[in-house]
Amino acid sequence: MSSILIYSPVVGPRLRYIMTEMLVRMSGLQIEFCTDAAIFRQSAVLRINYSCHAVSEEEIHILPHGLLEETGVLHQQSLMKHIAQGISFSHDLARQIACGEKVFEIQFDLFAAAFFLLSRYEEYLPFKADIHGRYSASESVAFRNRFLERPLVQEWAFAFTALLKQRYVPLKSELPPCRKQMTIDIDQAFKYRHKLWWRNFGGFLRDPASFRERFAVLTGLRSDPHDIFDHLEKYFPGKDSGLSFFFLLGDYGVYDKNTDYRNTAFRNLITKLGNKYPVGIHPSYTSNSSDTYTSQQILLKEVARLESILGAPVKRSRQHYLKLRFPETYRKLLNAGITHDFTMGYADRIGFRASTALPFYWYDLENEVVTELLIHPFQVMDVTLRHYLRMTPEQARLAVRDIRVQVEKYGGDFTCIWHNSSFDQSWQGWSPDF
Repeated sequence: MSSILIYSPVVGPRLRYIMTEMLVRMSGLQIEFCTDAAIFRQSAVLRINYSCHAVSEEEIHILPHGLLEETGVLHQQSLMKHIAQGISFSHDLARQIACGEKVFEIQFDLFAAAFFLLSRYEEYLPFKADIHGRYSASESVAFRNRFLERPLVQEWAFAFTALLKQRYVPLKSELPPCRKQMTIDIDQAFKYRHKLWWRNFGGFLRDPASFRERFAVLTGLRSDPHDIFDHLEKYFPGKDSGLSFFFLLGDYGVYDKNTDYRNTAFRNLITKLGNKYPVGIHPSYTSNSSDTYTSQQILLKEVARLESILGAPVKRSRQHYLKLRFPETYRKLLNAGITHDFTMGYADRIGFRASTALPFYWYDLENEVVTELLIHPFQVMDVTLRHYLRMTPEQARLAVRDIRVQVEKYGGDFTCIWHNSSFDQSWQGWSPDF
């Protein structure tokens, strides 16, 4: 397959990163970069000119916004307006192609806009955090411009690839496959069993109505409501079935209340599931404190606990409470040996936090470098639907269906977060099978 030649007077790390993500990883194309206008002009291959001035005939000329030539983090009000103007880019370009128009110049810088969204640039800027210190969906340019439920970066890549194919018919591209991923966060492996006596006693004092159920479970008359793992195994037969688990192994605290990691039944559960499914760490709420050094040590301790139980390195993670701060969280994960993170999504809204359903590599804006941390976005979480958005099960199915259709159209992973605690009687009528 012929490579696409991309000209820019300077090929910096931002440009190389976003071109690779959008044209290679999202579209399956081959690209080469060129900084010599004379060589670019003489080339006979399909050419993209990413500079302020036209260089040759029959090129596709994209006028740069300027973001990809900058370094560091600056306020980007002009780019946010640029993104808003580009929401209809895919539709407009598709209409031009359908009408047989030859498009030579594109004034919308889809690559700068996509870099802003993928790098999560806006989350480095000052924002109003929620009660848990998180970046809320309502703060985002995607929510404010009503494209949160669209994988807009993939839409742009798809439309631009269609233009390239119009200009060079033999060009071959490959749409990423669509996969369904069910991920389970284990905040509390057991509701009543395998807990210290004082926790059950305290639970009874807080909720006397639970006495009958609690007594039945503790005396063996019924199974623990959170112990649904055998049930899940019936529907997900093995490692390639799309099921994975994230275990909370932090010390006991206000927001970290899992079974003690030294408990034999808990360790056996982790080992059993780890032998059959991908397993990752669910870094505790405490591990996300503002003290970087202390929180790093806590994370290392929790990763070491899981590795000792599994007898294997831990490479996957998702933050408890989805606590994600740039760049601190991702740097700590890399320091702990994590190379796959599944936190990219919002607690308060469903949709595409980074405007894509495809995994992508984290770009460290402050260091201007592509890292080896692969980010796996999710779109839907159980408590988002029921508690944050206050949907009924039927409303949730319709909303999630619309998200799934977007993923099926452009490829990527349709990923849900469910909790093992969301299978008990209080969740009757709800199902993770969307």
